[in-house]
Amino acid sequence: PACSSIEQSVSLNPNYAHGYYTLGFVHSQGGDPEQAIENASLSRKLSPYDPLQMAMLSITAMSCIRAGRFDEAADWAARSLWMPTAHLQIYSIALVASQLAGRFDEANQHAQTILLRSPKFQAEDFFIGFPNIPQSGRAPFIQALNAHGFL
Repeated sequence: PACSSIEQSVSLNPNYAHGYYTLGFVHSQGGDPEQAIENASLSRKLSPYDPLQMAMLSITAMSCIRAGRFDEAADWAARSLWMPTAHLQIYSIALVASQLAGRFDEANQHAQTILLRSPKFQAEDFFIGFPNIPQSGRAPFIQALNAHGFL
């Protein structure tokens, strides 16, 4: 139901960047990751200087993880970290993407940043921020977070 309302809003206003971002966000967690990537791309094109640019980049990274495109996910996550609004959840996406892409030095750096900002961070905290990732799709995220002691 949520997606149909958002889809209606972008059909009424095809230039509604935040509508495409919202569709991308919903799909990045539990929907179609390819659709999420497409929606996030469109939202960035429609609003390239948007304060939500970091979020638009990070949902692309999240969607690439879900699609099994780990190198691409790590690249998108790295771009999202350059934004001044990058927060703990964005670093956790970057950690997961880097770990799954085999970029272990990058993943270790992201883990250290997370620990500096939140010494008690756990995998559960990641899923509090992204509660709509289905149980069946959580394994790669848990594996990557557990590799850094975030049990």
